Amino acid sequence: MEKYTQFVLKRPKITLLAIVIITIIFSFGLPNLEFDYSIESMMPKRDAEYRFYKKTQETFGNVSKFIIMDIFGPNLWSDKGFKDIDNLITDIEEFRDFNKEIEDTRLEKFDLISSKGRVEYDELLDEFNDDATFQRLLKRKKSKLLGEVEALDDTALIKLRAGLLRTYNIKKNERIERISSIFTSGDVNATEDTLEYFDIIKKDEYGNRILPKTEEEYDRIKKILLKTPAYEQAFYAKDAKTGEITDLSILLILDTSDNHHPIAEEMWDIENSYKNVEILSQGVPTVNMLINGYMESDLKIYIPSMLIIMLMVFFFNFRSARGIALPLFTLILSDVWLLGFMGLFNFKITVLGVGLPGLMMAIGSSYSIHIMNQYYIDFDLISEKGRYEGLRLAMSHISITVLLAGITTAIGFLTITANQITAIREWAFLAGLGAVFCVIVPASIIPAFSVMLPHKMPRIMLTKDRVVKTTLVDRIIALMTAISLRHHKSTLVIVIVIIAVSVVGVFKMDVEMTPFGFFKEDNYIRVTDKIFGKKFGGSFSVNILIDSGEMDGIKRPEFLKRVDELSKWLLSDENIDLNLGRATSFHEIVKKLHMAMNNDDISYYKIPNSYTDILDYFELLTGEDSDSDGRIDDMELFIDPEFRRIHMLAMMYSKEKDLITSTEIEQILNKINRQLDKMFPNYSTRITGDCPIFIRLSKYVVQGQVLSLLLCLFIVGIIIIMLFKNLLIGLIALIPMSCAVILNFGIMGLLGINLDMATAIIASITIGIGVDDTIHFFNTFRHYKAQGCDTDQAITKTLAIAGKAIIFTSLALIFGFSVFVLSEFKPNMYFGILVAITMTATTIGALVVLPSTIKATGIDVEESDSKSIIWKYLYIGKLFRVES
Repeated sequence: MEKYTQFVLKRPKITLLAIVIITIIFSFGLPNLEFDYSIESMMPKRDAEYRFYKKTQETFGNVSKFIIMDIFGPNLWSDKGFKDIDNLITDIEEFRDFNKEIEDTRLEKFDLISSKGRVEYDELLDEFNDDATFQRLLKRKKSKLLGEVEALDDTALIKLRAGLLRTYNIKKNERIERISSIFTSGDVNATEDTLEYFDIIKKDEYGNRILPKTEEEYDRIKKILLKTPAYEQAFYAKDAKTGEITDLSILLILDTSDNHHPIAEEMWDIENSYKNVEILSQGVPTVNMLINGYMESDLKIYIPSMLIIMLMVFFFNFRSARGIALPLFTLILSDVWLLGFMGLFNFKITVLGVGLPGLMMAIGSSYSIHIMNQYYIDFDLISEKGRYEGLRLAMSHISITVLLAGITTAIGFLTITANQITAIREWAFLAGLGAVFCVIVPASIIPAFSVMLPHKMPRIMLTKDRVVKTTLVDRIIALMTAISLRHHKSTLVIVIVIIAVSVVGVFKMDVEMTPFGFFKEDNYIRVTDKIFGKKFGGSFSVNILIDSGEMDGIKRPEFLKRVDELSKWLLSDENIDLNLGRATSFHEIVKKLHMAMNNDDISYYKIPNSYTDILDYFELLTGEDSDSDGRIDDMELFIDPEFRRIHMLAMMYSKEKDLITSTEIEQILNKINRQLDKMFPNYSTRITGDCPIFIRLSKYVVQGQVLSLLLCLFIVGIIIIMLFKNLLIGLIALIPMSCAVILNFGIMGLLGINLDMATAIIASITIGIGVDDTIHFFNTFRHYKAQGCDTDQAITKTLAIAGKAIIFTSLALIFGFSVFVLSEFKPNMYFGILVAITMTATTIGALVVLPSTIKATGIDVEESDSKSIIWKYLYIGKLFRVES
C-alpha cells in the first residue's frame, strides 16, 4: 500500500486520469440497471421445492403468477362502463396476440409524422383516427413520459417513440397466455345431447364483441353468471344483502418466464387510463412491480439525502472546502463504480440492493474521513517535511489502516455468501466488491489532490493564536477516556446486564418472508389484498396437486367427489384459520357440464355418479385447443394432458387477522397436507407455488443468518489474530462487535421486528463495518505502546487521535442509514433504524468497551515472540507493516 501511495503522490495527474477513465467505463452500465423483487431473484435454483414448482409450470402453466383486476363503480352496468371494459380488454389482448404487421405499420407511420419535426399532440392523434387502440397507447405514453405538453418537439417525439418501442418489445414477448373474464370467456349449452361453448358477450362475424345496449341484454348476461355458482368470485362479486352483481373481474394468466415486471407495469398503466369505471389490481406480478417502484423511489431519496448528510458531517469535521469536496467526490465515484459494475454485468437491484449505494457511502465516508483526518493531524509534519515527503509519511500510516479495514470489511461481507438465498449472496458479493472500491477511490483521490493543492489549515479550525480549537467531539472523547480509565469495571457490568436483557429478546424473534408484511397498514398492497379477499377469495394462491395414478383417472367420479369434498373442506367455517376464500379446479367444470346436460337445473350442480356420463360429456364438449395438447384452453390450468393429475387453485387472504405471517402459512400448509393424506391415502399429493417457497426462504434466512454470522465472527477474529500476531487481541476485538449483534437481535425480538431479507444482513454489516473501528483502535494503540507509553497513556492518545475519526465516521454511518426510515418498505425502514442503533453500539464498543476491557484485563498487546512455524506463514501483519 505504501508503494501505491508513493505512486499516487509522484504521479497524481496520471492517477486521476486513470480514475476518470475507469469511471467513464463503469458509467456505461448505469442505464442498464433494473429492479427485481421476485421469487426468482431469491430462491437458489437447485432447491428441490423451487425445481418442482418450475416443473409444475411446464404442465399447468404459471400456477401462481397472475394479475387479477377488480372493476366496479356506478357506471359498471352501462354503455360507458362496458365500453371502457371492452377497450381495456382490447388493449390487453395486444399483449397476448402480437401482430407484427400491424405494430410495424404503426411505428412506420409514427416515424413518418415525426420526420416532419414539431407536431401538435392533437394532430398526431388525428393521424391515427382509424386505430383507436394505438390512440389510447399514445395517450398513455404521452401522459406518463411527457405530462401536459401539447406541442411535441424533436426531443419529446424521440422520448415518446422510445416509450412506444418499449411497449412494442413487451407485446412481442407475448407474456400474457390467457385472459379470463365475461368478455373473453364462454358458457356451455346442451342441445340435442351436444355440449357447445358460446360467448357470454356475443361477437359479430369479424370477431368484434357486440356490447349490450338494453336492460334485457344486461339481464341476459347477469342470468348466465348467476346460474352457475362457480362463476361467483371467478367472474364477479355481488352485494351480500341485495344479491346484485357489483364487481366484474379480469384474470390474466402469464407465461412461465421469470421477469413479469414490464408486463405488470404496462397493465398498471392501462387500467389507470380508464375513468368511467374504478379498477384495482392485485397478484404477485403487480405486488412485485409496485415493490420495484418503491425501491426505485427509495433509491432516489436515499442517495441525495445521504449526500446531504455526509456533506454536513464533513463540514463539522473539517470546516474546509477541501475537507468537504474531496470526501464527497470519493463517495459519488464509489457509487458510480459499483452501480455501473452492476449494470455492465446484469446484476439487478433487489430489495437488498437498494441499500447498497447508501452502504457504500457510509463505508466510503469512513475511509475518506480517516485519510482526510490524518492530513490535518499531520499538518505540521507536512509543513516541516515538505508536501511530498510529509504526505508520504502521513498517508503511509493511515493507508495501511484503511487497507486493513477495507480487506476485513470486504471479507466480512463475503462470508454472507454462505447464505443460500440468491439475492443475499449477490448482495454479499457486491458489498464486498464495493468495500474494495471504497478503499481504492479515496486512497487515490485524496492524496493526489492533496499533493497538488495548496497546503493550508482552514481558519475556522484555529483560535486567534493559531492553535487548533477544542471541539465538542474532543470533549466527548475526553469523557470516554475518563470512563474507560476510571470506571472500566462498572462499564463492563453494565454491558453484561444489557446483553442479558438482549438475549431474552433474541428468543422472541420471528421470521417473515411474505411481501404483505413488508408494508404499512394503509399501503395500497395491504388494502387491496383485503378487498380482493372479500370479493374474489384472495389474490395469493395455494396450489394443490393430486395425482390419480392413471391416465383419465381424474375423470372417475369417486376421485372427483373427493376433490369436491376437499374444496368444501378448505372453505368451511370450521377451517377459517386456513384463510382461504376460494378453491377451484377441474371438478367445477364437470359439475357445470352435468348441470348443463340436465337443463341447467341447479340440483345437478354436482359430480355425476356415472364414469360413462363424464366420458360422454368430454366427448361432446367443444372448445379451442390452441396448442393441440388434447386439453381445451380453459382447462389447461387444472389438468395435465393425460387427465391424470389435477391442480386445485386455492386463493388466500387474511380473514380474521390483519396479516398472515410466514409461521402461520407454514401451519396452514401442514394442516392441508394432513387433510390430503387423510382424504387421498392412495394418491400422490403435493402443495406447490409461492407459499411453500416462502417457507423455504424463511428457513434459508435463519440457517444463513446463523452460518454467516458464525463464519463472519470466526474469519474476522482469525484475520485480526494474524494481523497483530496476538491471540488475545483477536478474542477481545470480537467483544464490542458481538455485543452489538446481540443487542440488535434483542431489540428486534423485544420490539417485534421480524427477521427478513433486509434485517438478516444487519449482523454481518455490523461486524464488517465495526471491525474497521477495532483495527483502527488497535493499530493506533500499539503504535503508542511501541513508543513507550503505558496503558493509560496509550488509551488516552489513541482515543484522542483515532477516536475523533471513529466518531465522525460513526456519525456518517448513523445519520446516513437513518434516511432509510423514509421508505414505504418496512424492511428497509427497520434496516435503517437497526443499523443506526448497532453502529452507535459498535462506536461505543470501540471507544469505551474495548479500552475498558484492555484496562480491566491488562492484556498484553505486543505481538507474540513465538518462533513457531505457524506464525512464519500466518503472520500477515508484516506484509502490511502493522505497528509493533
